Amino acid sequence: MNCAIRTHLEGDGGAITPFNETRLPEGKYETGYVLDNFYKRPSMISTACTVRRKDMLESFVLTIPNAWGYEEAYAKRGKIMDNFVYLKILSKYEFMYYANDAFYESVEHSGNETKSFSGLTRGDIADHIKFVHVDVVGFGYFYENYAPRHLSKFRIYFGANMLAGVFLDLVLGRAKGSPRAALRNFFKEYSLMEKAFSWLECPLHLLRRMGEKILRKFNLLPALRFQKGL
Repeated sequence: MNCAIRTHLEGDGGAITPFNETRLPEGKYETGYVLDNFYKRPSMISTACTVRRKDMLESFVLTIPNAWGYEEAYAKRGKIMDNFVYLKILSKYEFMYYANDAFYESVEHSGNETKSFSGLTRGDIADHIKFVHVDVVGFGYFYENYAPRHLSKFRIYFGANMLAGVFLDLVLGRAKGSPRAALRNFFKEYSLMEKAFSWLECPLHLLRRMGEKILRKFNLLPALRFQKGL
């Protein structure tokens, strides 16, 4: 079972302010649907999940085998490992249940907003791509071994979204440098079809991200997500 998540920020003076809240409609979600959508919808799979102790012990892993040298990101920094384990457990079952009450709340210090960047350099476009690639390699391992028929959808979505992110980072001046070598690495394990569809779908992701940016600017996002939440 999973539930909605509510996050707060603690400022330097100790004041607590809402940061974001993510939730889905309550009910039963088939495993196939979750595998095709968890990376698109916040909080579908998260540390708020409740699972059987036996399943956790049988599925728990410390790192993800890979040829890219990402062991530090997985084993030491824990990047994607919580979601990976819960997905591995879910793959054994037909559905999960989602309760849209926010039973899980957390407080983060506002000075820690960069902590999730896994030691990579903000502002370096190659490292921005690598940050996403760590996710693609890790979740790709899950799909290849536990849900192979969902692998291409996952890769195409991440590929298109990453390309849109690279474009925005460079145009808006959020990062500098050449993305060529990092892009070659990113798409190295993609099939020709997956590469083609990633590029074809990139404009759609670009429009979505630009639309979200405009909505944030004018505070027009849905009330369930506080204005700093996306």
